[in-house]
Amino acid sequence: MPSLDMQFAKAKRLVRQGKYQDARALYNSILEKYPANKRAKQGMSKLGELIELSAITTISENFSKGRYTEVVELAKDFIKIKSNSSIVWNLLGAAHKSLGNTTEALDAFKKVTQYDKSNKDGLNNLGICFQELGQFDKAISAYQNAINLSPDFAEAHYNLGSLYYQIHLFDEAIATLKIAIEIKQDYAEALNNLGLSHSKKADFYDAIYFFKAAIKINPNFSEAILNLADIYIKKNMKQS
Repeated sequence: MPSLDMQFAKAKRLVRQGKYQDARALYNSILEKYPANKRAKQGMSKLGELIELSAITTISENFSKGRYTEVVELAKDFIKIKSNSSIVWNLLGAAHKSLGNTTEALDAFKKVTQYDKSNKDGLNNLGICFQELGQFDKAISAYQNAINLSPDFAEAHYNLGSLYYQIHLFDEAIATLKIAIEIKQDYAEALNNLGLSHSKKADFYDAIYFFKAAIKINPNFSEAILNLADIYIKKNMKQS
């Protein structure tokens, strides 16, 4: 039977070769015979970190290439091994969201915030899912929690302001979207939604100003262009 030193050397060699599961099996066999062996415990701990890093890299690469179905499969397999990785849960949620599986995405983002309560992106994504599912109070709470964690999180301010617009709280929408623009001055989408909010209040001059500002940043912003044309029609109809 090989000595412990020989088994540890083999385990390290397997790790260098990227044969993580074989190395894991070898460390497990050592720990079955010697449960208190520090070298085996340390080796298993480092191996776990390498496996997680390798898995996250592979899942991230698939996500960046738009292979969302593969991301879901890989993430689910990894979670069977390590269920508390907020990074993998977040990638799983994003993949489900891209596939149009909002309920599954919501469940994944809940896990993100369960395992990492300070994860602002997880909270923001949670808010997006709640909003799409019509659970507006929960969405507002999720966005506000993200903002509390990171007051300069422009996207969360934008999402919250856009939700306020959706539920016809136009004053709240204007105030919140202005914060998003203070943080990110070239935020064309926030400027467009500011214009929409002012339009709903019949503040036509302000609406025109913000639509033009959005178009200046993005001259091909078709939605803002159409909104600007529409507001001119409404303004002229009111004056006639």
